[in-house]
Amino acid sequence: MSLSNDLKKFILSKGAKQVGFADLNDMGVSNINGEDLGFKVKSGICFLINLDANIVKTLLDGPSLEYYNHYSKINDELDSIGKDVEAFLKSKNYNAYAQTFDRTCNDFIFNNGCDNTIPHKTVGTKAGLGWIGKCDAFITNEFGSALRLSTVLTDAPLEYAHPVTASLCGMCTECRNICPGGAVSGITWSPRLKREDFFDYEKCMEAAKKQCREVLGREDTICGRCIAACPHTQKYLRKVL
Repeated sequence: MSLSNDLKKFILSKGAKQVGFADLNDMGVSNINGEDLGFKVKSGICFLINLDANIVKTLLDGPSLEYYNHYSKINDELDSIGKDVEAFLKSKNYNAYAQTFDRTCNDFIFNNGCDNTIPHKTVGTKAGLGWIGKCDAFITNEFGSALRLSTVLTDAPLEYAHPVTASLCGMCTECRNICPGGAVSGITWSPRLKREDFFDYEKCMEAAKKQCREVLGREDTICGRCIAACPHTQKYLRKVL
């Protein structure tokens, strides 16, 4: 089997539900969050885990402690897979860097496209797994936006997917309608846009923090309303439930 096939099989065996490989040669990245990787990134490996449908269906009313615990658990599982993938590639004599939560510090900061970082969602679209919704959620045909994703960067040559370059959100505004912070402009994502062109992450964070203080009694930034409202997510829920 090829390295790509072996790697995909390995990642799926660790619990990921979908895997894709992205060509990142044109990005010229060798430094992440001020850390010199010691190699030029050629490939991005994106993998995801879906959220529990029974928990997601409750999110139209906002976050819950059950969702917070589930969200945290999935993040830990993704970090574990990322570290295993990094070790796997290094055992094959390639350089690799798992973009784990502790390395990227903060999901909102990281996915805002900080200097010298490669956002998970960017790798996901380039790896052909899905597109970015109007609410900045990553969306796939199978799970809608009821998922979490992570990435590993490497100099290993892999078999790349065709990038996703167009949104399938169409005229839908369900995420904009339900957003408690008014963060969603309604503009459709495309690879040419920066996040601030269509989504106000500061408004999203403030609204999420307010909900977490009221519901969870803690300062955090989870919400989930847009995830549950997404018609693609609703399709996933109907299929599973």
